[in-house]
Amino acid sequence: MTNSQKPNVVLMDSVLPERIEQRKEIHMYKCANCEYVFSEPEIETEDYGYNVDLGFRSAVQEFEVCPACGSECFTTAVLCCECGEYFFQEELVDGYICGDCFGRRTSND
Repeated sequence: MTNSQKPNVVLMDSVLPERIEQRKEIHMYKCANCEYVFSEPEIETEDYGYNVDLGFRSAVQEFEVCPACGSECFTTAVLCCECGEYFFQEELVDGYICGDCFGRRTSND
């Protein structure tokens, strides 16, 4: 079987165990807009008005944004078990390893 015919499978016993543990402990996010990786989103608030004379109450909405660009479009980032970089879930092969690491691994086989 040639490299191009090998199935797209990552053997879990070959994944670094400390990376698996690290994935469980660290919760990170990645922005879909600027690809910035961060541990905690910033909280933005928007005040929809307050008028004491007319008796209106303030309506404040809080929302989470990327600390780098202010976008609300971010998702949980997933750690590649081999290189330790963060990726979007759909960027990982079998949910554990990035495409670059997978490519290096399969080219060495």
